[in-house]
Amino acid sequence: MMGGDFGWLCQSCPIVVLNKTELSKILQESKPDWKVGNEFSVTGIIDLDAVPANKRHMLLGAPGNPVPLIEFRAPKREVSTQRRRHRKK
Repeated sequence: MMGGDFGWLCQSCPIVVLNKTELSKILQESKPDWKVGNEFSVTGIIDLDAVPANKRHMLLGAPGNPVPLIEFRAPKREVSTQRRRHRKK
């Protein structure tokens, strides 16, 4: 879990854009012993509004303060008619 100025979430579409160069720099600086590649996966976003006011002073993930992750899910892909016909044979 991290935040920074290396990505943007489109408010009107299901797209996250990452600046790989900036994200790689941040990862390399925070974990210099890691071999940082250029492939990343975004699993979701944190809903900070879901954290109760009386727990906002606590670390996310601390006992009694779970991480309110909204997971990204791949959209269901429809199988084309041609592929369906091929499967039936």
